[in-house]
Amino acid sequence: MGNLSQDSALRLRGLAATGEKQLGERSRLGASALYFWNDFRSRTQGSVHWRQGFGEGQSILAESGLIFESPTSPSPLNSTTGLYAMTQGMQRLFRGFHLLATVDGYVPKFDGTVSRFLRLAPGVQWFVFQRLELRADVQNAFTFVPGADTIYSLNLLGQIHVTL
Repeated sequence: MGNLSQDSALRLRGLAATGEKQLGERSRLGASALYFWNDFRSRTQGSVHWRQGFGEGQSILAESGLIFESPTSPSPLNSTTGLYAMTQGMQRLFRGFHLLATVDGYVPKFDGTVSRFLRLAPGVQWFVFQRLELRADVQNAFTFVPGADTIYSLNLLGQIHVTL
């Protein structure tokens, strides 16, 4: 249904699905798909991911996917195909408290005419008590602009997850 507070022409509506197959005691292979649209564009995404646990409280997640984007109304935009990849490692320090390391990148078009993006984000995840999770990341974001200097930004991200 999308964000109901947005104007209906801008609101992204869509469908998503994901599935996983357990390969071993601590290993899973999965796939996901996403399709959304509004009055101006549509996007179809497909990805595969792998999750692997190690020892006590350690894990790694790796995901990669393709993104197909096209205009849904008369527009000067052309259809594009992009690629993204992400990996995240987690290390438990003590019960309920984990260190995270995330690396992700995005190439929106393969012809080298558009900016490419890379983010490196160390963080922490704390399960304070049952049903409450706090997370903080320091995101180092790089935008590689063709024919220009690289743009760098530093972002502090925070999340609070409450499960009812």
